[in-house]
Amino acid sequence: MPLTVGTIITLVWRAEAPHLLSWCVAYVAAYAGVHMLGGLGGVFLGRPALRFIVRLMLTPSIQPRLAYLWIADDMKPPKPFRDLPDASATPAVAGNQ
Repeated sequence: MPLTVGTIITLVWRAEAPHLLSWCVAYVAAYAGVHMLGGLGGVFLGRPALRFIVRLMLTPSIQPRLAYLWIADDMKPPKPFRDLPDASATPAVAGNQ
C-alpha cells in the first residue's frame, strides 16, 4: 500500500514540479519505508506486546477472557487466579437447609 501511494504522489510531483522530482523520490521512498517497517514491527511485535500489557494491567481473573491472544500462537492461555467453587459444592448455611 505505501508503495502504491508513493507511486501516485511521485507521478503528481512529476507532472506539477519536474525540477523537484529527485527530492520527491527520495522523500517518498523514505516515507514509504518507514511505514512498511512500522507495519512489519506491528505484525511481529504486536501480539507479544499486547500479551505483556494484558498480564501487566489486567487482573488475573480477567486475563482468561483474552485467551485468544495466546491460543493464536499455540501457547498455553493464562488460567484464572483462583477457581471459584460450584454452587452445589458450597456448604449449607444454618437455617437455609
